[in-house]
Amino acid sequence: MALNIKEAESIFISRTSAFVFASIGLILGSVAYFRFKNPVAIPVPVVAKETRDPLEVEREKKLQKVSELLAKNLFKNAEEMLNELIKEAPKNPYVLSSFSLAEKKLGHFENAETYLRQAIEADGGQWTLYHNLGVLLFEKGKPDEALKAFDKALELSPKNNEVFLSQARVQELMGKYTDARLSYGRALESGLDSNESNVIKDRLKKLDVLAYIERGDK
Repeated sequence: MALNIKEAESIFISRTSAFVFASIGLILGSVAYFRFKNPVAIPVPVVAKETRDPLEVEREKKLQKVSELLAKNLFKNAEEMLNELIKEAPKNPYVLSSFSLAEKKLGHFENAETYLRQAIEADGGQWTLYHNLGVLLFEKGKPDEALKAFDKALELSPKNNEVFLSQARVQELMGKYTDARLSYGRALESGLDSNESNVIKDRLKKLDVLAYIERGDK
């Protein structure tokens, strides 16, 4: 089944905000990385006198500025700041993931994939990175690879409804209606708000017919 990239983009538009703010969350996590040398370090009370390396303080300010630029869709400005940050922290997953987002929004899909894979190499324990990779691969017309990325995201976060929904939409566009029904069903089981649940339930009714036809063709 041929995939229409514009159609694919529209499918994910409802999740774009989540994608952006997930990446922004990674950036904010990076502030902890620079301050405590550990992305998951527990914050400590701010002391009156700054005793840290001035370079680390400056990096924090840059990261905070990047998060603001991404939130305002100022991707070119974010790209310029990230070009500076990546020289200072070339293996920081938060910087790399943010750079991937900026490049994706600027239409530089190859660069976006490169940076995202580097982020995964630096820290492969975050489901968000694999989910974002799956979305990106699908938009690049690589649905089979996208599904593999979603599978990895679900290994790290087994009951993640966001991943289930992305997985289901890709499967549906690929004509894998039986698999799509299963993924939508798992999304419902994992917990959705009432409005989204109603939309998915309605979608499942339509997929029942398509899945029946799909099974009958085999």
